[in-house]
Amino acid sequence: EINCRSEIWVTNKKYVLISADEFADLASSDSNNYLLDIRSESEFKNQSKDLYKNIGHLKNAINIPEKELQFKMKELPPDKNKNIIVYDFNNANSCDAAARLIKMGYKKVFVLTGGIFNLRWRSANVKGSAGLKNWVVDVPSYNE
Repeated sequence: EINCRSEIWVTNKKYVLISADEFADLASSDSNNYLLDIRSESEFKNQSKDLYKNIGHLKNAINIPEKELQFKMKELPPDKNKNIIVYDFNNANSCDAAARLIKMGYKKVFVLTGGIFNLRWRSANVKGSAGLKNWVVDVPSYNE
């Protein structure tokens, strides 16, 4: 099993770990991005019984739960050179999904380090990062 924390030091991986700020730069500068949210459908739709997981999703993201990725290949971009930015709640499964995408032939796969939780945390707590919150949509009022 791949763990993103241990992947930071692996030099031969084919995907790239990006910070929240690097995500914002990449997503702003390139319209050739496919944002892939690999959380469960209930988390993506803010219907998780664990209310803290209901924190919205990235603008224009497509939800394909990590466990269903291999079965929903038709929902992935046909262009293997399209940027795919993978994220989940906190990176529990993002590296596994990224590695699977590489094996499927995708060439430009990025993992949002710390997931959507980290992006939201940085937007609220790091000076100069407030603009990151604009990337997150559909946040329930109880988790704003």
